[in-house]
Amino acid sequence: MKDPRTAASVASCLDDEGFINAGPTLQLPALSNVFAGGDICTKARFGGGERMAGYAHGHAFLICENIERLAGTKSGPLQAMHHGIPTGTEGETDNEYVFISLGKTDTLLYAKWPVMKMFFQTPDAMEEKYGPIEEAPDGWVELGDLNPVKFQQWNDMFIGALGEGRDEWWAQFDAPRLYDAP
Repeated sequence: MKDPRTAASVASCLDDEGFINAGPTLQLPALSNVFAGGDICTKARFGGGERMAGYAHGHAFLICENIERLAGTKSGPLQAMHHGIPTGTEGETDNEYVFISLGKTDTLLYAKWPVMKMFFQTPDAMEEKYGPIEEAPDGWVELGDLNPVKFQQWNDMFIGALGEGRDEWWAQFDAPRLYDAP
């Protein structure tokens, strides 16, 4: 939040609501060696302006990619990220997926992205009802007890991927959305 004690270099990076106005590469405009991701970023860094965890992990992936490029351990220009699933048309994306917790046990899962097929409890029934996930015009939707996904599987996957440095795991979700920053 801006207040009179905020350093000018930091205050210049905040939008009118007090969020960090990070650019497409998630670098701060006045502090190019500083990156910001997650809920602290301005609405422009989220699909539809809504702050959600799915965007935060995309931010983390993008920031890591750009730090590696600045450090010289990866080649190429700095990257920016499209919000959503790439449709195949340059710069165009579609809805990704949504997990909505409905109390202690119930969860609503919606997805149009083939990578998410593994999280459905009854993928065969979903395919029979809606068709292949990548061809279903309105995606797949399932209500069920996804506690293992919510409370165990995600944690194990994230901790394993981060702790073991398995970039390829993250890349399946986020790499297709990257593009060379202008």
